[in-house]
Amino acid sequence: MKTVGLLHHPKLSTSLPLAHEAQKLLEGLGARVWLSSTWDPEKAKTLLPGTELLVTFGGDGTILRAARMAYRHGIPILGVNLGKLGFLSEVAPSQLAESVPRWLNGEGWLEQRIMLEARLPRQGLSAESAREELVDDSHWDGGMVFQALNDVVVSRATVSRIIDVRATIDGADLAVYRADGLIVSTPTGSTGYSLAAGGPILYPEDRNIILTPIAPHLSFPRSVVLPPTAIVELNLQAARQASLSVDGQIDVALEAGDSILVRCSPHVVRFLRFRPRTYFTEALARLVLK
Repeated sequence: MKTVGLLHHPKLSTSLPLAHEAQKLLEGLGARVWLSSTWDPEKAKTLLPGTELLVTFGGDGTILRAARMAYRHGIPILGVNLGKLGFLSEVAPSQLAESVPRWLNGEGWLEQRIMLEARLPRQGLSAESAREELVDDSHWDGGMVFQALNDVVVSRATVSRIIDVRATIDGADLAVYRADGLIVSTPTGSTGYSLAAGGPILYPEDRNIILTPIAPHLSFPRSVVLPPTAIVELNLQAARQASLSVDGQIDVALEAGDSILVRCSPHVVRFLRFRPRTYFTEALARLVLK
C-alpha cells in the first residue's frame, strides 16, 4: 500500500476542499493518505517518514515550503496548480483524477533539481572556519543553516539605502557590490527574482548556480554563472539594515560583518512529471509571449 501526503494552503479557499477530494480518490484506489497544512511544518515532518508522494495544492510558494520539508526524505512532489504562473506545478485541478492512477500504475518520470545550502556563522565561529566545514562537508553547528530551492538573497531591509557586500568565490575576491542586494540562485530560481534583476535562465536540471546583483550602483552589473562546486561568501561591509532571505519565505536580520556562505546543497528536490521533457521550453515560450 502506497502512502501519499497531501499539503494544502490554509489561505486559499479552494485548496482544502480539493485536498479532501484527492484524499477520497486515493483512499478509493487503496492508498494510505495523510493531510496537513504547508504552514504547519512540524506536524507534516512527523508524517513524512514512509511517504512515497507529496501532492501540494497551491502555487509555487506552496511547493517551495513542501520542498524544504521533503528534501531529507527524497519524496517526489506533485504540484496541483492553484496559483498564477505555476512554473513548478505539474497538473491543473481538473487533471488530478487522471494523474493519480497513472502514478499508482508506475507512470511518470522524476525530475531532480538542486538546492542551495546557506550558512550564517554565529556564536564566534569565523567565516573561514565555516568555509572549511563546507569544503569538508562535515557536521557544522556554529550558526544557522538553511536549504533553499529558489534562492538566497542578501538585501537592504527597511531603510532605502544601498548596502555594501563583498562577494568572494572559493575564497578569492570577486567584487565589492554597492547595491540593493545580491541573489544567489538555483536553476529553479532563475525564472524568479534573479530573472527580474536581469539574470539568465537555466534549465531546471542544470547544476550551476547564479550570482546576480540587485540594482548595483557603480558596481559590476552582470550576473555570474558559477559551477556546482563553487562556495560563495557574501560579507556585509557596513552597519546598515540588511536581511538574509531564503526562498522569499524565511528572513533573518543581518549585522555588519556577517558573512553568508552559499553552496550547492548535497540534497535535491524531486518532482513527479507526466508532461514530456520539453515542457520547460514550452513554458518559456508562453512566458515570452506574455
